[in-house]
Amino acid sequence: LGSAEHPASCPPPKRTRGGLMLETDAKAGFYGSLPGVQVEQELRRLGQIVHSLVLDFKLVKNSLWNLEHERSGVVERLQKLEEDCAVEGDGPMGTHVRLTQTLEGKVG
Repeated sequence: LGSAEHPASCPPPKRTRGGLMLETDAKAGFYGSLPGVQVEQELRRLGQIVHSLVLDFKLVKNSLWNLEHERSGVVERLQKLEEDCAVEGDGPMGTHVRLTQTLEGKVG
């Protein structure tokens, strides 16, 4: 009986210094009727796709990290601004006026 790794029709692979050496029947079971050159080309093509996906995931990860970093800085500044305005008092209207003046001073 065969296992998931070695179907019953395929003999187990032989170990060599460079990896596994498959018998002709086993190669046909894994690669079908494709010649070795086509199999190598397909493996290279798939390797390039995987490499590109890894690079894309790195870019997305870095972009998300940068966005989160910038967002945390904005949240901290907003909290500090709200705390500063709340300390000064004068009720809600005074807070809004001071907040507007503070923001205008930062922009202007």
